[in-house]
Amino acid sequence: MVAEYRQIVFSNDEVIRAIVAFDNEHGARLPPGNIVACVLSESAPLVARVALQDLHGNEEQSVELNVGYLAAVLIHACIAAGIPIPKKAEKSLTMVGQTLSLNFTIHPESEPSGAKYAPVFLDTGK
Repeated sequence: MVAEYRQIVFSNDEVIRAIVAFDNEHGARLPPGNIVACVLSESAPLVARVALQDLHGNEEQSVELNVGYLAAVLIHACIAAGIPIPKKAEKSLTMVGQTLSLNFTIHPESEPSGAKYAPVFLDTGK
């Protein structure tokens, strides 16, 4: 059986920009402030620890974002950039070095002949 595998890799800066854009567009989940660091876990379960500095540049706090939220963030970034997302593909996130990879596996029986790609959002539990 033949399957298609796609991988879209995001640098740490791209992940931060994607988190900010998603948070601004879908209602603030993050506390007010500026992201000063984003550290991705290298072990399961995959999480991002985001360090935020308050709007006055004083106090810093940390927020943990789970894999579902990160997947929604990266899918949103792809859609905003015009990158097609295969609707019925299996989706996963993996670390590739110091980057975050959004992966799609498409099995022939999951896409009907002539199927078109459509955007899809994962439930973030919000």
